[in-house]
Amino acid sequence: MGYKIELPLDSKVRNVSIFGFVIKCFTWTVLIVGAFQIPPLFGTVNRGLFCNDESIHYDYRPNTISLIQKMIYNISITISIIFSIETWRFYKVKSFRESTNYQWKNYNIHKILVQFWKYFEICTIGYFVTVACNISTKHMVGRLRPNFWEVCKPINGTCSFEEPYKYIADIECTGDPNAVEDARKSFYSGHSAVCFYIAVWLALYIQARIFKHLNNHIFVPVLQTFLLLVASAIGFSRLYDNKHHWSDILVGSIAGTITAIITCCCWSDLFQNRINKQTATNVQTAESSTTLGTDLSRESSVNDRISIRTSSTYIKNN
Repeated sequence: MGYKIELPLDSKVRNVSIFGFVIKCFTWTVLIVGAFQIPPLFGTVNRGLFCNDESIHYDYRPNTISLIQKMIYNISITISIIFSIETWRFYKVKSFRESTNYQWKNYNIHKILVQFWKYFEICTIGYFVTVACNISTKHMVGRLRPNFWEVCKPINGTCSFEEPYKYIADIECTGDPNAVEDARKSFYSGHSAVCFYIAVWLALYIQARIFKHLNNHIFVPVLQTFLLLVASAIGFSRLYDNKHHWSDILVGSIAGTITAIITCCCWSDLFQNRINKQTATNVQTAESSTTLGTDLSRESSVNDRISIRTSSTYIKNN
């Protein structure tokens, strides 16, 4: 699991708790199971429809990007970028190499692995928050997908030309029950929410971890743009597949973006060092200004005293 090395005498050493690691893994397992299994226990809202609602009469199309493909992409791109950046920082940033070392018993745990797990864990927190919010919203809203009519296959006579504006509160479907259940979960797009969360989180992570250390500042915006373009493409594919309305994709993108910003700025220390440095700079500037003002006041007071003494001497002599 690690390798034994001699640490510098002035290095800071922090012990790693395996018990804490096991507790975290157990907690994540519970959260994963809860996010995917608890909302379905309450069922999906059974919304009615208008017979003339053209937004739910689109053809059924297979997924361009399946759920498994989406998960593989998000996990692989997250692991690749975090591990690559932490490795780069270890070899290129001197202050990073000379910072705290980590040990378990008498064995040193490589700093790259510790930092990788730290940020991967933070990213995972926001990921499951995004998934949990998305699944819960799908079940509570129950919006019909654009292909609902074809998936549902209503019984004959449900709608007629004589009553085009008829509202059906409880439609009877003859299609596959599982497919019909899924066709009631249009709002909001899980593909868009999750992919935009990963894209925005990684973009902020890249900005915080390597941007100021690079001589070539073109690399960072190019990589960030690539991540956002891929997320957009995956979201738009759901529109082509007739799985979501455009508003579902828009709301999903916004939800994922907001969660990513909250995760980076409120639940992690990605930008904390920069804030602390800026605060220290402001305090130092204020102290310097105060000291300078005090020195100028003292100098002015001394000059006034000299002027008064000179005037007094002149008057006495005359």
